[in-house]
Amino acid sequence: MYGPNDGKEVAPGVRQVDLGEGPATIPGYKTVMLRDIVMQPNSKTTDRPMPNAMVCHMADGELELLKDGKTIAAHRNQVWTCSKDSHEVATNKTNRVAIMRITDLMA
Repeated sequence: MYGPNDGKEVAPGVRQVDLGEGPATIPGYKTVMLRDIVMQPNSKTTDRPMPNAMVCHMADGELELLKDGKTIAAHRNQVWTCSKDSHEVATNKTNRVAIMRITDLMA
């Protein structure tokens, strides 16, 4: 689906592909943005506070998530949420590319 140079590198083996954004009609939010995080085998995201609330969807593959101190397996088509300032580290421990689709809810 994505080539090795699509999007921008956000960590070694991890690329962000911005898909689009628009105005939100959800109370408390001004903008929504859609992006894919493309993770190569054995790659890992960095641990930093979430800048905004978001809805995440495992579009393809599988990731191990360390979410606020708890380990969770995210399988294809699973959906979860993250609140602003929460922490999550995603690790691709498989031998195939994983794609996490994120809808950012921006105030």
